[in-house]
Amino acid sequence: MKRLCLSIAIVWIASASVPAQKRFVDETFGYTVKTMKKWAAVPVEPTDASLIAARWSSDRRDRHGWGEMIVRFFRRGATGGLTTESPTEEKGDKPTPETLEELFRRLMARSRYTSYAEWCGDRRPLGKPTRFKGKAPSGVDVTANFYEIETKHHFVIVGVYTTEHLELAVELTCALEGKRKYRSAFKSVAKSLVLTRAPQSRAAAEAAADAKRGKSARERALAKVREDAARVKGWWFLESAHYVIVTNYPKRKKSRILDLQRRLEAIRKHFITDLPPVREIEEISIVRVCKDRKSYLQYGAPPASAGYWYAAAEELVIYMEGEKDFTRAVLNHEAFHQYVHYAARVRPHTWYNEGNADYYGGCEVQGSRLVSEKNRMRLDTIRGAIRAGTHVPLKEILTLSHSGYMARATLCYAQGWSLVYFLREGVPSSHPWAKIIPTYYRVLCEKKKASVALRAAFTQVDLEDFEKAWARFITRGDPVRS
Repeated sequence: MKRLCLSIAIVWIASASVPAQKRFVDETFGYTVKTMKKWAAVPVEPTDASLIAARWSSDRRDRHGWGEMIVRFFRRGATGGLTTESPTEEKGDKPTPETLEELFRRLMARSRYTSYAEWCGDRRPLGKPTRFKGKAPSGVDVTANFYEIETKHHFVIVGVYTTEHLELAVELTCALEGKRKYRSAFKSVAKSLVLTRAPQSRAAAEAAADAKRGKSARERALAKVREDAARVKGWWFLESAHYVIVTNYPKRKKSRILDLQRRLEAIRKHFITDLPPVREIEEISIVRVCKDRKSYLQYGAPPASAGYWYAAAEELVIYMEGEKDFTRAVLNHEAFHQYVHYAARVRPHTWYNEGNADYYGGCEVQGSRLVSEKNRMRLDTIRGAIRAGTHVPLKEILTLSHSGYMARATLCYAQGWSLVYFLREGVPSSHPWAKIIPTYYRVLCEKKKASVALRAAFTQVDLEDFEKAWARFITRGDPVRS
């Protein structure tokens, strides 16, 4: 009986903590650090790269609670903080990617981990640090501090390493119920960082890397993808004429990735035919294909999404789990957003952007032909709304802001799709309304203002007649007569 009790105690003690595993070597910033056993390395989103050097995540199905490890860096002497000004609402008139990236960097620019912790709220108060000896090459002075934080929902341990020009923070977080399991290993990892050379700022490191990468947009994009694939185990990439797919999908199933690559190149030809670029597109389009929904969410995807185009990061992200037709539809949809970003250089109105994306999402390339299919989910939604009189009035949806569109997403997505489907499938090419989509796009590219493009596209259109014809086509299938 005593032997049995002793055995149980030994098992309990062994399971109460998790050992760290081998070291991660980061040549960009010049350090090595232990990582957590069985935690997977996760690629860093391009916009997160202004604050994060490396990242790992536990299995989200862990019964002890989800855990994450992040190595953050801070430029000593950087200025930044929350602004009291609210950004103006985007209505399609301005190119936004650079603005969003600048806003992100301004909000997140911090010179100390303590400043970041106060800003994010959940780490406050940090409490009094515990000093420990940091390891660095001869001639590099480093001060090391250790923090243990417990909030309402999380347990956090942080090791902060401060040098003259840079501060690195090894931050380990888990749900509060995982504290007993992870505390010992978290301490070991947080204190394990070793500087291997004098730290470089991100700007200096990237400037040196850019000199090696080359100057063309394509060379820079490919170099970033190669570095990403090299840093995170299991990720690899595949290049084609206009796309580079970076993925952690098993290489033994490479045929599915090749199929996605073929589909992307095929539908791009129809994008170019329907909406020619304002100038030659030099950039190569980056598509990140996560092997399943788990790795998609670990990467930082919006939880309710099936895929997304992130303009600020210039990256399209999807996952491979589920039906092939669904993956194809999501890919086509997001690929349209990606194409318009480079082709028009300005964001269209949301009905135009999402409506066309949904239209192409329901298309299949067969040889040289683009075969469109009805989106049954969207059709049933908007058909019911028209019959009930609850659809968005045409004048309103044409000028609806992105936030207003998303506030009624189910209805507005269905209505945006139906407007584009009507113009492309319900209006004969000889009818004046057939010019609405190409005119809008042409003027958008020329004038760089969505409001001007909208006026030009609908200048000769009786909106009341248009709305009635659209409603008849959607509810009864009656096309417009020439």
